Amino acid sequence: MIMEKMRSGTVVKWVMYIVIVAFVGTIIFAWGMDLGGTRFQKMTVGKVGKNTISYQAFDEELKNRLQQQRGSGENLSAYQSATMRDELFQNMVAQYILTEKIRALGLKASPDELINYFRGNPPPGLANNPYFKKADSVTFDTAKYLQFLDSPETYNIPGMAYLEDYASRFTIPTNQLQLLISQSVKVTELDARRQVVAAEEKADIEYAHMSASAMDLANAPITGQEIEEYYKNNPDSFKTEGMSDLEYVSLPKLATAQDDSITLAEIEDIYARLMNGERFEALAVEASDDATVKDSGSLGTFGKGSMVKPFEEAAFALKPGEISKPIKTRFGYHIIKVYGKNLKDSTITASHILLKVKPSNTTTDNLKEKADSIVAEIGRGALLKDLAAKYGLSYNATGVFQKGEPVPGFTGEGKYVSGVRSFAFQTEKRVETFESDESFFIFCIVKQSPKGKAPLDLVKDKIKYAIEIRKKDAMAKNRMDAVYAKLQAGIALKNVATVDNLCTYTDRPGATRSQYLPYLAASSEAVYQAFGLADGQMTGVVKTPNGYSVIRMVKKYPLSEEDITKKIPETIRGMYEQQRYMAYSDWFEKEKKDLKIENNLDQFYAQ
Repeated sequence: MIMEKMRSGTVVKWVMYIVIVAFVGTIIFAWGMDLGGTRFQKMTVGKVGKNTISYQAFDEELKNRLQQQRGSGENLSAYQSATMRDELFQNMVAQYILTEKIRALGLKASPDELINYFRGNPPPGLANNPYFKKADSVTFDTAKYLQFLDSPETYNIPGMAYLEDYASRFTIPTNQLQLLISQSVKVTELDARRQVVAAEEKADIEYAHMSASAMDLANAPITGQEIEEYYKNNPDSFKTEGMSDLEYVSLPKLATAQDDSITLAEIEDIYARLMNGERFEALAVEASDDATVKDSGSLGTFGKGSMVKPFEEAAFALKPGEISKPIKTRFGYHIIKVYGKNLKDSTITASHILLKVKPSNTTTDNLKEKADSIVAEIGRGALLKDLAAKYGLSYNATGVFQKGEPVPGFTGEGKYVSGVRSFAFQTEKRVETFESDESFFIFCIVKQSPKGKAPLDLVKDKIKYAIEIRKKDAMAKNRMDAVYAKLQAGIALKNVATVDNLCTYTDRPGATRSQYLPYLAASSEAVYQAFGLADGQMTGVVKTPNGYSVIRMVKKYPLSEEDITKKIPETIRGMYEQQRYMAYSDWFEKEKKDLKIENNLDQFYAQ
């Protein structure tokens, strides 16, 4: 009955309407973003050039994306939500850059281009629409989709106009723009020949290397005068959108002995229900904290050594059909049911119910009160570092970071703490408590800098590091020059450690120019210089990514002309595709760099 209705034109029309409306929601910012509009001008999450991104437009699109995510059954973590906001902002910046360039060049889609685009690119969502499936209910029916496009009734569907408009004004012109940019890409046969030789020609080489990072500055300490001169002579290096330095302590949410007792009582109650006849599988779905809950607690079949010892001992002691009393492992409390045993290969098939020992609400409330009391002490003048020592808490600092950067130490899933990045660059509070699933955190602002040139005290460590790199590099060069003098005097390359114990020797048979080589990297100038040598010749002291090297060509194995010629056509194709991508990427990054972009997400969301 349902499939018959779906084959009727009316139902197809409304199925498509639903799909199109859902798709339009995913691209609403393409024409719905209030760039440069007058509404909500004072509430802007950012600026791109002279245009503003209104809070209303951004938040509507954000809610739309979050709704789609929830519709797929996925709950976003705080880190994933923050990442989605950042990605949406960057998408809107990209949208502006592309739209402005399309407008400036007068790019637009012709009717034929529009028809061909839709024929080759079904709107997202259609692939899962039952009407457009073949008889196997899996494969997308292209013929039915093309028939749908050819029907005049299709273009009376509300929403189809939006898809046409989006493809006509943005998607197809963007493809045209990419094509225009890629026209500047030229790959010659000589380019391809060089690439083939770099990738395929092999040689046996040996080399000595002096790492700059191994140099000791004990006899050349960095002075305050050097730091001040560097700061004065490199003003452009210290321009900033804002900088912050935070200190913090964490109060982990750890279960107490009382929490353990509560969990034990809960698991014993479940055991009693099982003994009174309730189904194991139903109680696993109802109560288990394990991921196996979706499979009614099933662990499948496993052998000895697969599980932690207490669990294994209890499980293998049971007969098929038996249920264990509650047992404890480092994961919490378990009740195990064995369904089958194979004595031949010493395996069992079993399920379990797991209750994790988690901090109770009372434990969490007590921890929050402790955090609040520490914040109060800081308000009365106490130092966070002293309080950390007083209460046995781990004290840490983020170090200086820039506005827009992730908070050091709090990047990625499981580490991200919502709101800290926003707190770091506000000026109303010096201390604040934050909560994650695992801990409470108390953060204090140590230092801050507004937009402009960063003060010396906030960039002193950065300057010291830059001077250190420069000094170590010079020391490495001097020591390698001394080693080279000995090599010229007749010392064998493999014996360089006898000249300087910080100098290392490496032997690499069958190396290529494009292959990664320890200390030399891949496709570096030093490697290309070495491959230009005749057998037995040695380079002078050459700069490498982290120091200096001397390379000797032991034996080169030149490619034949036939080997090179065979690979040129394929290499040209590969280089062209790569350079097309690079040309577009370089163009986009240049356009982005030339724009003044202001990101104010942290003023509206707990970033």
